[in-house]
Amino acid sequence: MTSLRCAPFAALMLALAACQPAVAPAPPATSPATASDPLGTFKANALIMKVEDAGYPMSSLMVDLGDNKGAVPMLFNNEYAVKKPADLEVSSLAGKRANISYTRKTELDMATMLVDGKDVLHHEPGDPASNPKLSVTGKLTGVKELSHGDLPDKLVVTDSAGKTYEFEAFVSEPAVVAANGQTVTVGYDEDVQTHIDEISPAP
Repeated sequence: MTSLRCAPFAALMLALAACQPAVAPAPPATSPATASDPLGTFKANALIMKVEDAGYPMSSLMVDLGDNKGAVPMLFNNEYAVKKPADLEVSSLAGKRANISYTRKTELDMATMLVDGKDVLHHEPGDPASNPKLSVTGKLTGVKELSHGDLPDKLVVTDSAGKTYEFEAFVSEPAVVAANGQTVTVGYDEDVQTHIDEISPAP
């Protein structure tokens, strides 16, 4: 999967830097977390209904698992997920069946980060991302430098009771790096994210 780059969950690491506030989680393949959502790793022969670019290296897929629940949004990292064959273009699977292995898990989606009462994630006025449902105050660790590469960094907030809250985000704002080791208040939401770990065309 925060101070989002231009739009919530848009993984635009390499372009539009001017409109990128402090941190951005993964692109949208989320739904509000509920107790009924099945979590874990699964395999399926599925219909790939749509494939869209979600900002390199991510692709966003709409997948019909054949369980009568309709299309399910999933994310695919073209650099790190397994493709068989290795030169497979995921976009070529649109409208076709594929064998997939995918993981659904609850992730914490950082929306705001207050340092001395100031949100260093620089939301625009009225941005709905600036009104998270949950929050935690504690020591921020894990932010040694601005993000590089195609995978998000892991930011950790440890509260006064010693409980840790882990957030995955791309860090693009020096103010977030400067807050490392300080007490911050992070506003966040819980989302169920689905990532495809392996994909291959169905025979």
